[in-house]
Amino acid sequence: TDGKIIGALLDRNGLRPLRYLVTNDGRVIVASEAGVLPLDETTIIEKGRLQPGKMFLVDTTQGKIITDEEIKKQITSKQPYGTWLENYKIRLDELAEPRVSFTNLTKESVFKYQQVFGYTREDIETIIKPMATDGKEPIGSMGTDVPLAVLSDRPQHISSYFKQFFAQVTNPPIDPIRERLVMSLVTFIGNNGNLLDEDKMHCHCVEHIQPILHDYELEKLRSIDTGLFHAKTLQTYFKADNLPGSLENGLNRLCRYSEDAVQDGFEVLILSDRAIDSEHAPIPSLLAVSAIHHHLIKKGLRGAVGLVVEAGDIWEVHHFACLLAFGATAINPYLALATINTLSKEGKMESTLDVPTLSKNYIKAVCDGLLKIFSKMGISTLQSYHGSQVFEILGINKEVVNKYFTGGITRIGGLGLDEIARETLCKHVNGFSSSKKETQLLPEGGIYQWKRRGEAHLFNPETVHLLQHATRTQDYGVYKKYAKLINEQTEKMYT
Repeated sequence: TDGKIIGALLDRNGLRPLRYLVTNDGRVIVASEAGVLPLDETTIIEKGRLQPGKMFLVDTTQGKIITDEEIKKQITSKQPYGTWLENYKIRLDELAEPRVSFTNLTKESVFKYQQVFGYTREDIETIIKPMATDGKEPIGSMGTDVPLAVLSDRPQHISSYFKQFFAQVTNPPIDPIRERLVMSLVTFIGNNGNLLDEDKMHCHCVEHIQPILHDYELEKLRSIDTGLFHAKTLQTYFKADNLPGSLENGLNRLCRYSEDAVQDGFEVLILSDRAIDSEHAPIPSLLAVSAIHHHLIKKGLRGAVGLVVEAGDIWEVHHFACLLAFGATAINPYLALATINTLSKEGKMESTLDVPTLSKNYIKAVCDGLLKIFSKMGISTLQSYHGSQVFEILGINKEVVNKYFTGGITRIGGLGLDEIARETLCKHVNGFSSSKKETQLLPEGGIYQWKRRGEAHLFNPETVHLLQHATRTQDYGVYKKYAKLINEQTEKMYT
């Protein structure tokens, strides 16, 4: 309120109730529940409740209530918004076919890239294959008994240092299945314009029903040429020379190039790690997109461009959520899609579905998973989640967070850029090592299930055997051995 006009707006889900009463002496009583004030029922001339997404306005100068329909009619009649949208908004599926057809990675290249980006056999068997065949995330047990990423002795995916927030107390979570009607994954790629200035060019953007792009959709975007809309590809890599500061130099170069591209008038920046080779390692996509996102914010240029990520280090729903929360507008998981293509051609998908259907199922599973993550924070739309940074960073130092994940929450410190680079290079050397054998397999993984050569687990064959032996024999001495292994984490730290 400004003292003259009093307004209320109900959220699109209707989670916050609002009821109102109007009396014959000119009073308007608004509250979350009915009956908050004692009133003579004979004095009430109108009562009601606000519907989801509706507005309620009391104008004390005119002495009247302005309805939702009146408010929106007044606002929408100011400019020919419908005409602007019809003339300037571009739908991705309506774009012309790309000038250059997309070429799938060869089987050998897929395997090499999988090694570079840290794929494991467990990732493929437990996550990617079920998502492609069933069209939904695989179901697993809650909880984990593996070390935190910062305590593990194995190279980690950078998103493993990011923990999702969930709604507590004041922000109710929602049901992404039963409340799907009010949820949206629509994304708008391009220049957002000046929010304080109403202009038809605000409508000049590319709309897509979801933020996950097939390979051919990315090529459409890359080849777009409307005369007023241009895209530029930036390569996200750094020198694989094991020298201190190499990753920082790569990020500085990337930020500088992105700033120059925006000032040159490009509305879409495609951040791609496809150009890696034996001398250049990929910058983790989450680090790259967040660095550019915050650099452009500091320069006052972020609203002028959409950031599209073309990366090989994305396959889990959590990876996608991290990218969107730290500034990505759309994402193309080209290596995950290439993996599905290769598995299908080799007959390893255990399904009769063709590759386009498998890819479509995978993207559907990702989108449903994103809605589930949104709902845990009570968020309904991608536009509300985009750039929200609703994560706690556990294991990256404050210097890196303050510069590249500005505003992110970190409480314990941890890795710097050189350590992140070292983790990346540990995986990079596997893919480009000249001594590797052609029959070499991907690592086991062992995150979701204990593997002999995999990640350490608190509940492993030794501890499980002791627990079972103690319960069967009712031997307290054996139980004490079990308890010691669980409680005294001096050599292997899990929490």
